[in-house]
Amino acid sequence: MSSRISAAALTYAFLCQAGFAEPAAQDPDFNQAERDARYIVEQTITQELFDVALDSMGDMMVSVLDSGFRKSGIVASDEALETIGTMITDEMAVMMVHDMRDGSTKLYLEQYSPETLQGYRRFLESPAGQEISKGLPVFTGESAKLGGAVGQSIAQDAVAAIKLAGQEGRWPAGTLPSTQREVLELLER
Repeated sequence: MSSRISAAALTYAFLCQAGFAEPAAQDPDFNQAERDARYIVEQTITQELFDVALDSMGDMMVSVLDSGFRKSGIVASDEALETIGTMITDEMAVMMVHDMRDGSTKLYLEQYSPETLQGYRRFLESPAGQEISKGLPVFTGESAKLGGAVGQSIAQDAVAAIKLAGQEGRWPAGTLPSTQREVLELLER
């Protein structure tokens, strides 16, 4: 029996060393830090947050879908594109919450000390922290709208700056002359 336990222990140690298994943490600070990190992501990475974030990207998704279909010679109606866009963002939101929570928990544990995670959790448990957590979806949606408005307001200036840079020969390193001509032609349209 002891040889089985020893073999199992050696196998487990090997798998941990090779990165195929995570060692069982005996350190109570680690266990608490992991619980804190999980609490943090459950409060800050929510389904509502991703629903809002992906909804704000809906127009872009429809545009990407339309472009992809057109490259394949397919012309889709606006209604079909909108329906696909809605359905795909709904599915992506559900999938992203799970994957983002797992990945973010690991990042929190790698980037922050147990004391910092504990402090952040305490903040999130406070009335102010709860108010901020609950407001994140609305804040995210409004921030996306603000970003879109700012982007639209500066787009023409950015295009003018790119044209000027191209005319003055300030291209990213390695830009082929044929690409330089093409870019200038596109920006003149």
